[in-house]
Amino acid sequence: MILNAYRGIAHLGAPTTRPALRHFPTLAGTSWLPTETTNEGLMGVGLSAGEASVALGLFEYPTVVDNLHSQGFIDSRFLSLYLNDIDAGVGEVVFGGVDNDKFEGSLSGPFPMLVNPDSGRVERYEIMLTDLSLMVNGSTSDVANGSLPVAVLLDSGSQVSNLPSGIVDTVGTALGLNSSDLAGDGNTTYMFPCSRFSEDSGDDTSDNILAFSFDNGTSYVNVPLHELIVPVTAPDGGILTNPDTGELYCQLGISYTGDASYDNPSILGDTFMRSAYIAYDIDNFNIYVGQTVFNSTTSNITVFPA
Repeated sequence: MILNAYRGIAHLGAPTTRPALRHFPTLAGTSWLPTETTNEGLMGVGLSAGEASVALGLFEYPTVVDNLHSQGFIDSRFLSLYLNDIDAGVGEVVFGGVDNDKFEGSLSGPFPMLVNPDSGRVERYEIMLTDLSLMVNGSTSDVANGSLPVAVLLDSGSQVSNLPSGIVDTVGTALGLNSSDLAGDGNTTYMFPCSRFSEDSGDDTSDNILAFSFDNGTSYVNVPLHELIVPVTAPDGGILTNPDTGELYCQLGISYTGDASYDNPSILGDTFMRSAYIAYDIDNFNIYVGQTVFNSTTSNITVFPA
């Protein structure tokens, strides 16, 4: 990922502007990670009130964003995220501003982050999803099924998304899936041969979209349905394969959510976030979203709002 800290465009890691970032964990020696990843660092950019140490009743510490702000590298606690296409090898995080070349038009919002009713604090990047529509072969339909509005956590650490079962089933049906395709723990995920939705098949979904709105349909983030078709990871880290036919298995990138609560919300993971440019205004506990520009090769970084 490209890491830019904006304050007159200062890049993290420049010898004369290197911030002293505390609590930046190293994963070396972590037994649950594959050997090839154990020398990588892990940078979390969640809210300090939502750290695991707080949930355990231990202590609260400043995050990377908090440190960048307190040390004067950025003017406000603000960051924006560009994951890019499922096949892209790079994305971008901007601290203190946005990259205007990475999204279409203007960002929608602000959408307020939700307060934990138990603690009275904002602890994570949760907002309300208010509308969903599905376009398949030129026909648009509402897929809410009475499940909206619903609180959703914007989580780049989740490979797939989780939504109420009625929404997931409606999308699955539109793609020609049925209950016999349900698998996984508790039969909560649609799985099928990847060739079923390949670009060469008659079921190619590249021209069809699932549209997400956080402002009751005033603006949408359009997710191409082919972005919702993701490989199933096998226990060995490869793609799950049918041992008899050699076919690779994929899954619908939205599965059933459990009983929803602040601590167990629906999740919009990478299958949504790759199509969205998301800006987090931590000072004011607001989130802005826009339609991503896939595979953008230019940058125009500014403070937001200007």
